[in-house]
Amino acid sequence: MTVLLKPTLKVIQSHLEASGYFKSTGIGEPRQPPDSPHACVVVARGSNPTTTLNGSIERRVVIIRLYTDWLAEPIEDIEFWIDEVRAKVEEDLFGDFTLGGTVRNIEPTESGWETGSITIGSTIYRTLDYTLSMTIDDSSTYAP
Repeated sequence: MTVLLKPTLKVIQSHLEASGYFKSTGIGEPRQPPDSPHACVVVARGSNPTTTLNGSIERRVVIIRLYTDWLAEPIEDIEFWIDEVRAKVEEDLFGDFTLGGTVRNIEPTESGWETGSITIGSTIYRTLDYTLSMTIDDSSTYAP
């Protein structure tokens, strides 16, 4: 049986909502300018670094993207906010090491972040992409 990512994405979204930092959250990148601040969870990549006798062990990576208004003032508050939220989200996710039992574990040493900007419609956002790496045991079982 294949282990799907949907329950894990929902748990991550729940953590983002519970943080109180965002006006809205979503799974998938917004197609219209979202209310600021906004967070979304996006599937990034995966691999099968090893196997067991019963099935594969997958490494899955998602991106948690934080959006805030690029034009907010004072400018330094944007950077302070991004770092504060990143630290809180990281603390919450690492504290739920198995993401509600949907993964074997989060891989803190393979997770990281990068800042940038993005324009959606005519709205410019300051962004932070948090890359969250996870290990899933027996994600696909072998059939005889």
